[in-house]
Amino acid sequence: MARFTTSARTVDMLGRQQIAGIPTAINELFKNSYDAYASRVVVDNLLDKNALLLRDDGVGMSERDFLDRWLTVGTDSKTTGGRFSSLAPPDGFAPRPVLGEKGIGRLAIASLGEQVLVMTRPRDVTNNSATTVALICWRFFTVPGLTLDDIRIPTVSIAPGGHVDHELVVDLTEVMLAHLSELETRMPPETVRAIRKELNHLRQLDFAAIQQLSGPRLDGKGYGTHFLVTPVDETLALETAPQEDGSASRLVKLLIGFTNSFSRKNVPGFRTAFREIREGSPPRDLLDGAEFFNEEDFSRVDHEFDGRFDENGTFHGTVRIFGGDPLEHVIPWPGSNGRTRCGPFTIRFGYVQGTAKQSRLSDVDYNAINAKLNRVAGLYIYRDGIRILPYGNSDVDYLNIEERRSKNAAYHFFSYRRLFGAVDINSDDNPDLQEKAGREGFRENLAYREMVAILKNMFVQLAADFFRSSTEEGKEYLRIRQALQQSARERRESNVRPQRNRLREELQVKVAAFENGTPQREVAEVVDGLRNELQERRHLFNHAASPGEASEIIHLDTKARRELRQISHRYLIERPDGVGLARDMQRDYSVWQESNEKLLDTTLPAAEEQLDRIVTAALSALTAPEITDRRVHEELLRASRADMEELHGSWGHSVERSRYSADSAHQHVLNILSDAIEAVEASISEATTIVSAASVEHTKAVLTARRTAYEIVDRSIKAQQQRLGRLQPILSRLVNDDPAPDEDLVALEEEVLALRDDAEADLELAQLGRAVEIINHEFSASVTAVRNNLRALRPWARINPDLRPIESNLSASFEHLDAYLTMFTPLQRRLYRRPVLITGDEIFHFVMDLFRDRTQRHDVSITMSDAFHRASVSGYPSTFYPVFLNLIDNALFWLNQRPKPRSVVLDYADSAWLVKDNGPGVRLRDEERIFEMNWSRKPGGRGVGLKVSRDVLRRNGYELQLRQGSGLDWPAGAGHGHADERGQGACFAIVPLPDTTESEDINQANMHATSNEAGEPRQ
Repeated sequence: MARFTTSARTVDMLGRQQIAGIPTAINELFKNSYDAYASRVVVDNLLDKNALLLRDDGVGMSERDFLDRWLTVGTDSKTTGGRFSSLAPPDGFAPRPVLGEKGIGRLAIASLGEQVLVMTRPRDVTNNSATTVALICWRFFTVPGLTLDDIRIPTVSIAPGGHVDHELVVDLTEVMLAHLSELETRMPPETVRAIRKELNHLRQLDFAAIQQLSGPRLDGKGYGTHFLVTPVDETLALETAPQEDGSASRLVKLLIGFTNSFSRKNVPGFRTAFREIREGSPPRDLLDGAEFFNEEDFSRVDHEFDGRFDENGTFHGTVRIFGGDPLEHVIPWPGSNGRTRCGPFTIRFGYVQGTAKQSRLSDVDYNAINAKLNRVAGLYIYRDGIRILPYGNSDVDYLNIEERRSKNAAYHFFSYRRLFGAVDINSDDNPDLQEKAGREGFRENLAYREMVAILKNMFVQLAADFFRSSTEEGKEYLRIRQALQQSARERRESNVRPQRNRLREELQVKVAAFENGTPQREVAEVVDGLRNELQERRHLFNHAASPGEASEIIHLDTKARRELRQISHRYLIERPDGVGLARDMQRDYSVWQESNEKLLDTTLPAAEEQLDRIVTAALSALTAPEITDRRVHEELLRASRADMEELHGSWGHSVERSRYSADSAHQHVLNILSDAIEAVEASISEATTIVSAASVEHTKAVLTARRTAYEIVDRSIKAQQQRLGRLQPILSRLVNDDPAPDEDLVALEEEVLALRDDAEADLELAQLGRAVEIINHEFSASVTAVRNNLRALRPWARINPDLRPIESNLSASFEHLDAYLTMFTPLQRRLYRRPVLITGDEIFHFVMDLFRDRTQRHDVSITMSDAFHRASVSGYPSTFYPVFLNLIDNALFWLNQRPKPRSVVLDYADSAWLVKDNGPGVRLRDEERIFEMNWSRKPGGRGVGLKVSRDVLRRNGYELQLRQGSGLDWPAGAGHGHADERGQGACFAIVPLPDTTESEDINQANMHATSNEAGEPRQ
């Protein structure tokens, strides 16, 4: 039932005069939420409904608290000496310093709109507290002749489990309309009409839709305080509009960075949001944390300054110039007369050079940090980790940095719009720094004046010590700045290298995860986790279930699906635009694309279907009569809406980031045009001065002056036309949605990187070939000499018994060595001017003659199938023999450490010569790498064999392929390999190319095999 409280306890309208504007009012309400130990406060500007909803999850208020604290004039319930004691911290919260003062936060609500619906529920461990709802129309308090005792405020208490709905709001408006009728004769007609219109507007709101908004809630286990303001003050639209110069709106400037993200200290967890919500569009959070500065941004600055001012105003800290080593630095304050009134405080800020060519940052990092600087640059002030307004706003240069720069930019160096950071004070060390009543900054007392003077002195001294040529540090700064202005190619390389390295690391991690089957295991764990959680709730299936259990099942299902989405996001890779990739990275990227596509198109949809079956079975098992199909449908719809809103919100953030980038680019173009116009106008002014100064009595002087003036103007116009000419194609491509030239540049860069790799490999191979040629020549001569000398020795051995055994042993050893040398004779192509018929049996015996000792030593069997035995090909032995040697040599190496039996099988099937083994196989990511020059996983391997084998075969009309899944099965005890290996060894195939030349077609026609099916292996 509704109860009424008299207006004698109600906030008067003097509060509006103490609030500087809507952003300041919202900031005060944020502070109230912080004082109430909230962890989150969300403001939703419902643009289509002309309403503003502010919600927090703080301790909330009981009905008595609301009547005796919130509605009572002049009550300060949060500071020592007030009528009420400070709030005790809830469990899990550390004590927070009180931010509110003199009840200003409560008065701020009146600044937002003409009426407010207050909803609050106290935090209660029993979760059994009621919700208090009240409706306040502020226009009553503006009527002359009405006293506080004349005005009533309808208040209603909702029992636990209930919630604010449309029917309740209509009841409250009916009570207020009845009260309006009682006072109507004492009020101006226009005021009466306005109140009726506003109440009717409140009745028309869709409270069911409002209840679905994500954020703090009062139903279920929720608690906190909510304010629904409608209609909203018309100035709110002006406060949220972006500035003409491209900087953030006034509301964003005042509300962003509420907690100190610059500090390394632990700031109490507290998040703020101001979302613009329009039907049919994703929510737009104007205070998105990604748009403000954070710790990561300090890695994207040119210069960083970090230190502390002691009680005498002396700065002690470190300075990093162009990301170099930190330099210890001390700056005394000349105005010190002992201990300062402002007290000690700390400072930390970063600075970015004014142009990209003078910055150490990559183009990507420079543009990212520059976009933030254009919007919210400045030196902020925080007390106890909470921002003090309006410091930090780019238009509040309280240290006169821009004023000094305008006098002499080179001398004073710093620009307020190129820096970001914070001054950090606290209540204990800086009690004399006191805010004004209207929250418009500090009172300009002695403490404040001292702090400002100390900071000004620091900036002046830093400019003198580090950025002028009169000091060694300044000379070093100028040297580095000059070095950064390098050629375009060098600059591009320095820009893309960090991006390429980051992508390389990301590819290595995620491709390795796919090889190990990590994403698939994570997906399976999510499905099994839901199944196990539902099985643990077996009592759901053994007794009459309550309606809440259906909600719990749907909640668990929603959670599982959210985890699946997180898995899909976890393995995404965003390839940076305009960056060419080396050959190995292209290979890894292709492997990732294929694996990720399989995850998205096969694994995740299959998991979703499993979740559907699990949840359907669990819901079907519920037996409560209240759990109807309609109830389940409503629960599912509610969960789906929440999911869709979350996805919509993520999309909204992406849209906003693009919007900010577009705004920044737009402003940058305007700045270029403005600079060009100013440059030309300045040249015209200079030219006019020259002509005007020429003596009118000397025609030649006038003509000379005119010619000089024309040259000045012409040179200026040509320079600016050239600058704008470079800009025009970029703008034209954006307008016409043409592909960026970076695509051609990337392709060219990748080709250059590949050619560099090939050139290095070819040079090494050429050197190796030259060395082999020399060795072969010398070795051949030595062999001939040994053979001739042995022949000469033989007659002497026949007539000399003592010499006979020596000659016999030498001859036997040489014949053994000569047999090995003879095997390489077929490899010399020059000996075969025409192709010859090569049979599988010949290849097998050639291989066995070479590897017989090694196979016996390593206990490896090499066999051939009947099909391989009968197969034949017309070609050069120097083309085919080395390929088989290389493949079997690799197989023997990898089989050496494998469990027995160890096998290599030579086979023939479907016009393909096959070499199979039961070794460890080839990893998915290495499928193409193994054919690259100088790439090998062998310890000390050269990475030449497979590359050369493939190239030689291709020149002769054949292809060397790796066939995953066709190797020999692993023996028992070989363990488990990667997810893509399926417990099989490697299989290489030599196959004819489909687009062979005419001569190669002849070779292929001469390729014979009596059987196309693999036969039994034979020794």
